[in-house]
Amino acid sequence: MQSKQEKEAISQKYETLKKENENLRQLIKIKDGQIEDTAGYEQGNRGERDRLHNENKKLKEALQKREGEIKEVVLTLKAFSDEKKRLEKELEQVKSYELQIGHSN
Repeated sequence: MQSKQEKEAISQKYETLKKENENLRQLIKIKDGQIEDTAGYEQGNRGERDRLHNENKKLKEALQKREGEIKEVVLTLKAFSDEKKRLEKELEQVKSYELQIGHSN
């Protein structure tokens, strides 16, 4: 029962991280556009462009970190799935064995 709750919590975390990643991607795209928009301005706006560039760099780093977290969550979910398959196979073997014993008696 506990593993089902854990799986649900991990699945929910996956969905949350996926949504946050999409939001970060959109924000990065907006910042990239802002950086492009400031490219033609004179030297006085260089500080603004540098600020936007630094913000965008931090967002991209956050995105990479989240993608790493998502990979970990996916591996955990795969492990749950593999364990479920293993247990189902084991259960089938036990049922088959019980049927064989039942026929022997």
